[in-house]
Amino acid sequence: MNTEHVDIIGGELSKERTRLASERTLMAWIRTSLAMISFGFGIDKVVETLRSSEYSFVVSLESGVRWFGIGVILLGIYAMWASLAEYRRKVQAIATGEFVFEVGHSVASAVGKWLIVLGLFAFFNLLWTALR
Repeated sequence: MNTEHVDIIGGELSKERTRLASERTLMAWIRTSLAMISFGFGIDKVVETLRSSEYSFVVSLESGVRWFGIGVILLGIYAMWASLAEYRRKVQAIATGEFVFEVGHSVASAVGKWLIVLGLFAFFNLLWTALR
């Protein structure tokens, strides 16, 4: 068998494996984004239900819980948008032969940083509510 032919086939298979790995990563981000968006809506619904029940004293209007839910929804939307953009960029680079491994900005690190911000917001909001 011609070694040049084997290299071409190996190169194409390598590109296909890389593309499929990118697609699996995209699917994971889609699941994560949908979970975050659903969680944000769920938080809002729980707050709304508590406000309209006999336990309305549990959730005050100043509690910031609704803002936390909105933040989680926005983070889910950002994660979906950023992961789609990253997938499109990588697949295009693979297709044109310009794909180069680079360590840099990742959707996971950005989402992680924003989750820290949301978590701190929730913590200080609960602390402020408890100390009032």
